[in-house]
Amino acid sequence: MEIYKKNQILSSFSNGQKLSHQSKHCLLELYRCDCEKINDESFLRCTLNRAAKLANATVLNLISNKFEPQGVTAIALLAESHISIHTWP
Repeated sequence: MEIYKKNQILSSFSNGQKLSHQSKHCLLELYRCDCEKINDESFLRCTLNRAAKLANATVLNLISNKFEPQGVTAIALLAESHISIHTWP
């Protein structure tokens, strides 16, 4: 079991193997966004795909769901991790 704090390993697996932590976790809360764009499932899927490519990540799968009357959740499953977006216009 690994426990991370500020990119430092606090404990390691019982076999002594240490893992390196090379990524960052970003959580953004955005306000006053274009309601049409953040309610556009296709636009958000393309945006996640472009973001992954800009990060030199490998997209394994991209899934999304459009809610009624509004809102979208989209997740890009990456070989390295994941990128997700949840909107409530």
